[in-house]
Amino acid sequence: MDQQLLDQLKTEYHALLEQGRLSDALPLIRQAAHWADEESQILAERIYLHDAYGHLRQDLAGYEYAMLAAMNGDVTSMYDLAFLYRDGKGTVHDAAKAFYWLTKAANAGDARAMDELGLCYLQARGVARDLDQAVSLFEKAREAGGQDADLLQSANRHLFMAQKMIEKEKNKKAED
Repeated sequence: MDQQLLDQLKTEYHALLEQGRLSDALPLIRQAAHWADEESQILAERIYLHDAYGHLRQDLAGYEYAMLAAMNGDVTSMYDLAFLYRDGKGTVHDAAKAFYWLTKAANAGDARAMDELGLCYLQARGVARDLDQAVSLFEKAREAGGQDADLLQSANRHLFMAQKMIEKEKNKKAED
């Protein structure tokens, strides 16, 4: 792929987007994405999955570009891909693949993925239940979440649930 040609293509689709001509820009964005341009892959995913530029959500196309961007290392796309697999949108439901992509995003430092991965361990989604691992992930999510109040609230709520489950298991073992 000729870098100059790719740059011209991107300049053209950015100009079209600035003019509000998404329908004219989309074929160019898709072409650049298929030429392995990560920026274009991410942009296409945001358009198809996150209603960027007012485009209606299209899960099948969103899945395609999330996969391309995730395979090129985009952490947000990894997170999005996990939810597509989890919910069976744009692809078949696959808890193991959802777990895989959440793990990759969490390992790359995404606090939301850490929280969601903790839920996988808590609820045995795509992996065996492991309450200690869930607690560890919820704590990491809180640390990595910074000032994100929604994330902190979610991680705290999930941490509380996990700690209650651990306490319940300990009490049950003590009774036996």
